[in-house]
Amino acid sequence: MTVAIVGVLAGVILLFGGLFFLIFRKGHRLKGFFAICFAPILMILSMILQLDSDARASGFADFTDQQAALKAGVTDAAAWKIKKAALPESPQSAAVVAVNPEPAAEVPATVAVDPQKELERQQDRDFGILCLSLWDGSHAGFERA
Repeated sequence: MTVAIVGVLAGVILLFGGLFFLIFRKGHRLKGFFAICFAPILMILSMILQLDSDARASGFADFTDQQAALKAGVTDAAAWKIKKAALPESPQSAAVVAVNPEPAAEVPATVAVDPQKELERQQDRDFGILCLSLWDGSHAGFERA
């Protein structure tokens, strides 16, 4: 609770200070504008940090962990740790295992390299990343001038 109070209080002070600079101080109006723009960001960030702090105080790993527990219907952190250990790792990793259950084949230590492709790769590295062709960029009109 203290992080949110301090953050919101600092944001309000920054907001009113920025408003003061924006209205009454001609030479510092840009600073006032930036203060007004930064104040809501500070307030929102302090509230997010407070949510994460409350979740950690409740025994969860972080706020997203607490939200996942609530989505699963669990409100106790200890019960969630037990249920989380029983759950599969993630749906994406389970899908990868379902699609490809066997381990990947070993890659041979020596791979045959095509000399033409290796030469093209070397030329690309030497020529630079910004040039897309071997044209040197010269223009006939500029050469004559």
